[in-house]
Formats: sequence, structure tokens, C-alpha cells
Amino acid sequence: MKARSLALLPPRRGSRDCVSKHLYSSAIFLADKVAALTNDPADIYLQAQALFLGRHYRRAFHLLNASNIVLRYLRFHYLAAKCLEWDQCLLMLGDAKVDEDGNVYDAKDGNLIYFDKDGEDREINMISSAICFLRGKAYGALQNRSQARQWYKAAIKADPLCYEALECLIESHMLTSEEVSESNLLSSLQFSPEDGWLSSFYSCLIKKYDKESTVEARFKKLDNEISGCVSGSSMISTLVNNTDLLACKAEYYHQCCQYQKCFELTSRLLEKDPFHLKCTLVHLAAAMELGNSNELYLMACNLISSAICFLRGKAYGALQNRSQARQWYKAAIKADPLCYEALECLIESHMLTSEEESNLLSSLQFSPEDGWLSSFYSCLIKKYDKESTVEARFKKLENEISGSVSGSSMISTLVNNTDLLACKAEYYHQCCQYQKCFELTSGLLEKDPFHLKCTLVHLAAAMELGNSNELYLMACNLVKDYPSK
Repeated sequence: MKARSLALLPPRRGSRDCVSKHLYSSAIFLADKVAALTNDPADIYLQAQALFLGRHYRRAFHLLNASNIVLRYLRFHYLAAKCLEWDQCLLMLGDAKVDEDGNVYDAKDGNLIYFDKDGEDREINMISSAICFLRGKAYGALQNRSQARQWYKAAIKADPLCYEALECLIESHMLTSEEVSESNLLSSLQFSPEDGWLSSFYSCLIKKYDKESTVEARFKKLDNEISGCVSGSSMISTLVNNTDLLACKAEYYHQCCQYQKCFELTSRLLEKDPFHLKCTLVHLAAAMELGNSNELYLMACNLISSAICFLRGKAYGALQNRSQARQWYKAAIKADPLCYEALECLIESHMLTSEEESNLLSSLQFSPEDGWLSSFYSCLIKKYDKESTVEARFKKLENEISGSVSGSSMISTLVNNTDLLACKAEYYHQCCQYQKCFELTSGLLEKDPFHLKCTLVHLAAAMELGNSNELYLMACNLVKDYPSK
């Protein structure tokens, strides 16, 4: 069991890393294998999260529903609701009532729901806050600003650390002058003694459009409160000069058209935190106002290696420059063998010669634990070879999986993985074995009805077989366009 867990660490870690790089096809590919092997709720959630981020909303929702634990785990319920259209999202979240002050009441008995900030269910309260925020987003999208405002307030009252709710209230100008004052909204937030200074921090964010003297006074007050809460002069200095805090001040300078002062401040901040989003945006805005084209170019070049290689490949592909696109896709997967998205583009666009396929596979440096991915990739790349060759590669992959993962049931699960068998089905279609292809995809779509590649191959096989009944049923089962969230 311990060896099996260690064997799954690289693909699980790789999936999470791909999510952080926005390489969602790679994340889905890896998470699908881990979830199939473990059937662990945490891994199922990771797969659903990757599907959601990859905009496969219906597929993610189906996965969560099929797990039969969507209502037992609050985070599953929350993610399932995020997969739906806004009106369906509210239905999924169920009935709830909220008043003008952001107090939430039980829809059944009308009692006030109290969120204990210091209780043992702190994590549950944080998810509850996220659900309140999601309700606010849904009502906002449905043009119900009144309900949206109330649920945003409920979110930040349930968890004062839910900054996103406050940001929506500020950026959408949903706060009245009374609510902006510290005696109303901010005073209603229940901060712990250790993070009470956040009240002044939030005050600086809300009041950033005031006069400079007023804003500076609030920053001074915040400095004093931080000094009173944090011991150690070096720690105080660090927090006072925090990027988020000074980014707020830089944004104020930009609002006042003090572009040079803003640019100098953001330049210092980005040396410390080069990927701070808000600071980066303010910095770019100031650079544009100052006509600093050199800085704009340098900022564009300052991206991570594997992701930028993939993006360059996508850009060249869009410009019909196949040669450059192929080189950058190959560079991306060489930099990170778990970047399945780059390999997918190479395969689907038929960019590799037979010799390049072999050279590419041999050049990838897999760790000992996930070396079986080399055979998996080989099956994907070589699916147009002779049937005996393809079957031999599948057999080799099964043997390597058996050697890497213990447990016959888990081996069978991965060998019968949807992505793997969809590749085999695609091969059958290429060989004009349409009936064999159709039977295989029919079984796969019962397991994963929203698997895009499998669906396309299934439809192609049905057309070749003249199966009009299946085509009609598939057309009737098509879902609406994915919601653009």
C-alpha cells in the first residue's frame, strides 16, 4: 500500500502543478489516472477541479454526481454548483434567506445561522462563505444586484478573510456611503484578536478614492495597528511594506494620475513579487501612460519556461507556422514530460514524422515512478501503426503498469482507463473496424458520457455504420453550450 501511494505521488503532484500552469488538458489526463486507481474522494475532487478549470463543466458535474458523495461533502456540493448555469446553480445550492445586513437564515425554520469563527468547524465555515459568495456571483450574473450585494456581505461576514467578496462589493460599487464607513460594514466583521488590523487594511481598500491626506492617514493608522499586533521590528517592517498593501497605494496614485510615482512604487514591488496580479496590472497601466515600451516588452517576456513554450507553439499554430509550432511544442514537453497538452497538439495536428516520434519519446526524462507514461505516450503517438504493433504496445503498457502499481483491481482500472481505450477506439476507426470501434466507445460513454474525443469517435463510427438511431439519440442527448463563467 505504501509503495502504491509513493508510485502515485508524481502524477498527482504533476496534475496539481499543471493546474497552476493552466495546462488543464495535462491536469485532466494525469488526475484521471490517479482517481481511477485510488477512487479516493480527494483525487476525484482533483479530477473534477481540473475538468472544471478546463471548461468541461458538464463532464465535471457528471463525475461529481456519479461519485454518490456530492451531497455528503460540502466542497463537492460547492464545485458541482459551480459547474452549472447560474439559475441551475442557485437550484443546486438550495433555498436560503439573507437580509440586507448579510445575515443568513435557515430556509426551513427561519432561524439565524451563526458562523462560529473560533469553532472546530472553521473549514466548514470557510466553504459556507464560498457558497455565499457563489450565490452572490449567480445573482450578479442574473442582474439581481440587491441579492448579489446581500450575499457578498454574507460571505465576508461568514469569513472576514473572504477578500473576494469585499472586492466585488468595491469594484462593482455596491456599497452606500454608510456601508463604506467603518461604523457599518467593517465593524460588523468578527476579526480574531490577532488579525483585527485587517479592518484597517480593508478600510484602506474601500477609501482609496478619497483625498490623499485621508488615505495616508489610514495607512498610518494601519502601520500603528500592525506594530501593536506583531512583535519584532523586522517583522513589522516586512508587513508594513507588504506587496498587497503598497499595491493598494500604487493604485491610488494611478487614480490620481501620479503615474511616475505609481510606476516607481510598482517597480520596487515587482522585484519582490514579480507575479503579483494587481500590482502587475497597475504597473503595466502606469507604463502605458508613461509610454515606456521597453518595460512593456520585458514584462511580456518574463514568463515560466514550459508554459511559455506551449503558448508560443499555440501562437505559431494560429499563425499557420507549423514548423515553429512543432518546435515549441516539442520544447514544452521536453521541459516537462507531464505537459500532455503539448503532446496532444503534436499528435492531433499530425506534426511528427515517424523518426521524430521515436526521437521525441526517447528524449523525455521520466522519473522511475512514472516511467510507464512513456509507453502510454507511445500508444497515443503510434496509433496509426499496424494492429500487431499497436496491440504489442498496449500489452507492454499493461506490464509496466503491473510493475509500477500493486493490486490487481487497480491495474485493471488503469488498463481500462477511458483515455487509453479511447485511443484504441480511434485506432480501430482508422483501420475501418467500425463495429469494433462502436462497441468500445458505447461502453466508454456509459462510464464517461461527456468525454469529448470518445464522443467524436463514437459519432464517426455510427455514421460509417449507418446507425441513424444512435445518431438521433446522441443528438437528443446533447447538452446546452457550456456556461461562460
